[in-house]
Amino acid sequence: MAIEFDGPNKRINLTTGTITLNVVDLWSRWVDWVATDDNSKYLPAFSTTGGDDIDVSAGTSIPIYAFLQNGWRVKPQEASHTLSVPGGILLVEGGGDPFVNTNGSYVIRINYSQPVQAITVATGGSTSNAAGVMRNTAFNNFQFLMVSSTNHITPATGLTVSGQYLLDGGDWTALTNAVVEVGNGIYRVNLTAAELDGEIVTLRFTALNADARYITIVTT
Repeated sequence: MAIEFDGPNKRINLTTGTITLNVVDLWSRWVDWVATDDNSKYLPAFSTTGGDDIDVSAGTSIPIYAFLQNGWRVKPQEASHTLSVPGGILLVEGGGDPFVNTNGSYVIRINYSQPVQAITVATGGSTSNAAGVMRNTAFNNFQFLMVSSTNHITPATGLTVSGQYLLDGGDWTALTNAVVEVGNGIYRVNLTAAELDGEIVTLRFTALNADARYITIVTT
């Protein structure tokens, strides 16, 4: 993956042949670029949240959310292609498209890595489980993203979010604690031990003018 940072124009240019843009690698390369020469004079391109380890031995962590800010955007390579964006969630602070058009008339398809779960771990089978969450054990500061129901990608801010949980296929029940906004479309809630007292726990978060967010957890 080749990346060129254009400070004066606030562009992150992907060079010829780049078809994968790993969010963590992108952020790391920007940090290195800022530390080079006098590049720190330019306004920051990113703010981030998440990325914290939950259970190192299980390989679980909170996904990183990278927010482009101060007008910075990513420009794909000058060719028709599909660009995959794994390794985290790439968004724009305050909403908008992280990508700008190419100079030429090319067809670019972007495969975003959107958060299905707030805590993820790759497994050897066909099922993706949320691991590192213990059964019948309280879990504080559980974070998740809410997006606009208009375009299904813009982070939704200022919402009043309602949360419910479902244990092992039972009935939907309201969460005990209120959902609190963190910022940039990220919200958090403290889950009680009773709300995680199941082998399979499904959470549902809803709000006016936002897509419902469903998160399934397989407890340990």
